[in-house]
Amino acid sequence: MSWPELERLVTDAEASESLRRSLRRCRSREELLLAARRLGYRVTRIDLQNAWIAHRQAAAEEHFEEQHSVGAGI
Repeated sequence: MSWPELERLVTDAEASESLRRSLRRCRSREELLLAARRLGYRVTRIDLQNAWIAHRQAAAEEHFEEQHSVGAGI
């Protein structure tokens, strides 16, 4: 699995403005995958899909926790 490659790409992008700029130019998942591969990262479509799912789940959990903490303060 290439999940560690996706994590490495994210870590490197957080540390490098030029890499962030390069990745921001991507207008689709396919462009992002091609750019990452050209830069030497072995990221797959499944990695991006799993990352998106994890992001959405985390956002939903955060929203749920905010709603319950607001309700508990009433």
